[in-house]
Order: sequence, then C-alpha cells, then structure tokens
Amino acid sequence: ALNEHLGQVNKMMETGSATEYQVLSTKVRISAIESQRIDLIAALTAQQASMNSLIGSDQSINPIVKTELTSEPPVLPSDSLLSYALHNRDEVILNQKRTSLAELRYGMVKLVNKPSLNLIASGGAKNGYVPYLEEIKANYVVAVGIRVPIFDGTKNKYNLSQARSAITSLSYESEYTKRNVSSELIDAEVYMLASEKKVSQYNLQLEQALKAYSLAETSFKAGVVTNLDLLDSNTSVSESRLLLLKAKIDYSASIYRLKAALGERLY
Repeated sequence: ALNEHLGQVNKMMETGSATEYQVLSTKVRISAIESQRIDLIAALTAQQASMNSLIGSDQSINPIVKTELTSEPPVLPSDSLLSYALHNRDEVILNQKRTSLAELRYGMVKLVNKPSLNLIASGGAKNGYVPYLEEIKANYVVAVGIRVPIFDGTKNKYNLSQARSAITSLSYESEYTKRNVSSELIDAEVYMLASEKKVSQYNLQLEQALKAYSLAETSFKAGVVTNLDLLDSNTSVSESRLLLLKAKIDYSASIYRLKAALGERLY
C-alpha cells in the first residue's frame, strides 16, 4: 500500500499537487515497515524451527498450522466451575488420598495397644515315629495366645500425636490447594470473558477503520486530504487488524488456561 501511495505522490509532485516532504515521509514509512518485516520474518523462522524440533520434523520444512483459531470454551455454568475443578484437579485428588491414608494410619496406631487374642491350629499326618517307623500317625497343634500391653514408655501416645499432626497438616494443605484452585479458576474465567469482549470490540474497530480508509481514499483522489492523511488511515487499518489478531490469540489462550484450571487434559 505504501509503495502504491509513493507512486501516486510522485505523479502528483510532477504536476505540482504534492510536495517533496510527502514523498520523503512516505519513503521513511516504507523503510520502517521493511525493518519490521525483516524482524517478523526472523521471528517466524525461529518459531518454525522450534515447532519442527518439537514434532521431530526436518528444519527445512515449514510446519502447516491453522489459519483460524477454533478453540471452544468449556460448556459449564459459572456456578459449577469450582465444583468441577475440585473433582478433576490432580493435586486436589492427591490431597484427598493422602488424607485418607493418614486417617487409616491413625486408626492403626490407636489399635496398637489394644489387647489381642491369637488362635493357632494346624494338623497333618506323618510317619517315622519310633518304634513303628512305617506307621502313619496324625499330628496336630492347637495354641491360644493373649497379648495385653502394660507399658510402652508413652511410645503409642507420641505416635498418635504424630498421626493427628499429619492429618491436621494435610487438611491445611488441602484447604490451601482448594483456595489456589479457586483463585486460578476465577482469574482464568475473568480473563477469558475480557478477551472475548476485546474480540468483539476490535472487530467493530476494524470495520470502522476500513470505512474511514475508504472515505480517506476517495477524499485523497478528489484532492481533499493529503497523502499523509491517507497513510494515517491505512496505518489505523493495519493496527486494528493486528489488535484483532492479538485479541483472538489471547482469547484462545485464555480458553486453554481455563480448561487447565478445570483439570482437563490438554495433551
């Protein structure tokens, strides 16, 4: 677009309807855009190399990616997001299992000093008894034992205290994890909704910028506005497209962030 404007301004300068300042200003803008283009190509090449490295492809291949972002937000009511996340996040489930194990250990420690009654019985048949070595005789053993702890040096008392402390510590850790999940979930949802609104806003801004550029182009051809005014209008269109693209990327990223906060597998 700048090169096209430069050709038009050169023709206008030949007829005296444009100044050298307008020509130089256009050339400066072309130079700046070319510099940005070089940086963008370098960044794109680096990202393509990183993608090839991740997927194990040859570095000379240009990865094929989607031209449109099609991420779909989770289909869940806002008031159900937290309960869904607490049932799916790995750290929450892990804390629940660790708490259950700690409670089982506490129950086992409580039973250590309880009286216990043991009954053992076994039976069979065997030969080799003197003096009739070949005669098979039945043999059996029946035993009854009772164990009544009297004093353990307060060992069980401290073991119980340690087990209770482990349960309390895990309950605090579980509560802390739930609060972090809740905070992360709220942040992700708010960021997603804000990004969605920005997409709508920048869509409208792009439409307005395109209409303004069309009017500026008509006015420029009629000699009402200068070439610089037309270039400013063209720059507004480019910036609006860039902002819209960035908003779409942010919206897509926010959806994945919300899904991760809900505990969904992204891989």
